[in-house]
Amino acid sequence: AVLFFMRKTVAGVVFMAIFLVAAFSLDTLSPRGFPSFQDPFDPPPYLQKVKKKVSVSQARVMGAYGVLFPNFSSAVGIEDLRYINSLVPMSFHEFRKKYLHAVNVNETLISVLWFTGRPERTFETTPGDPTKGTRFDRPVEEDFLKMERGYSFMGVKYFIFPGDTGYGFNPGEEVFYEFIKRFPLVYNKEVMIFKNPGALERSFVADDFIYASNSEEARKKAFESGFDLGKKIVLEDRTARPQDGRDAGLEYSTRITRYETNKVTIEAETDRKGVLVLTDVYYPGWKAKVNGRKTTVLRVNGLVRGVRVGRGKSIVEFYYLPDRFVIGLVISAVAFIICICLTYRDLRRGVDV
Repeated sequence: AVLFFMRKTVAGVVFMAIFLVAAFSLDTLSPRGFPSFQDPFDPPPYLQKVKKKVSVSQARVMGAYGVLFPNFSSAVGIEDLRYINSLVPMSFHEFRKKYLHAVNVNETLISVLWFTGRPERTFETTPGDPTKGTRFDRPVEEDFLKMERGYSFMGVKYFIFPGDTGYGFNPGEEVFYEFIKRFPLVYNKEVMIFKNPGALERSFVADDFIYASNSEEARKKAFESGFDLGKKIVLEDRTARPQDGRDAGLEYSTRITRYETNKVTIEAETDRKGVLVLTDVYYPGWKAKVNGRKTTVLRVNGLVRGVRVGRGKSIVEFYYLPDRFVIGLVISAVAFIICICLTYRDLRRGVDV
């Protein structure tokens, strides 16, 4: 452009030709073309396979030893048990320390963050100085084996490990052989994918309840008593009553039709009253409607969300709308209207605003 502006036409044409040749050469030699750069969130082959398997059920997936970091999971639409867990309620951290880790250590604060990406790395506090810690390598395979109930309840259907068995797995250890006996290998290429046959569906209906006075007691009863987590639940709300005739066996079906960050819709059909459970963490601000009518969100097993449903078909909507957000929105709207009114008044009076 400068050469043409200086009326050096020949030199301008030569440089333009060089530029075009260079551009087309780069486009030809580049693996993905130029300037079509590689998408950093383009799922690799194994994740495309996993996505097909979990797209309908919204089953969760969990990786270890550097495979499938939670941040990446959220970007490509894979439901990971871990991502953003440094920000979730303390109830989940209490749950994962007791019911997702086989070896419980006195963690430093940094371990809470490590769990979001490398669950096998933990920092144990140094005696006498809680601000410092030493690294403790947690055996993730042992976590999956010994704490299977916790992972299965949260719907973790696939465990993903590096393809190289020498990294993370040690074939000479007994835990490895026990692991491959319990969890079948369904993919073995660039990574190894193991299926958890005992994983519960992300949503289910239960009509057999026991009660607890608080969330800690509820988690203890649910995950330490050994009862069937897919059929029996622990509630803190005693207004929910078990249905008579439970010996006949509850028949139901559920299907998640919409799953978004702030809204989940589930279609359910059951032959009698019960509680529909969604294994997403309970938190104040989540509200629910059943067939268009508002209902109370119950805390199930001291951890996840549930609502009462009646016999027949039900459309259940969970949506996140905290009361404090609504109050703040109203205050902001009122303040905005007041500002507009004051500005209009001053303009009419001829005041310079």
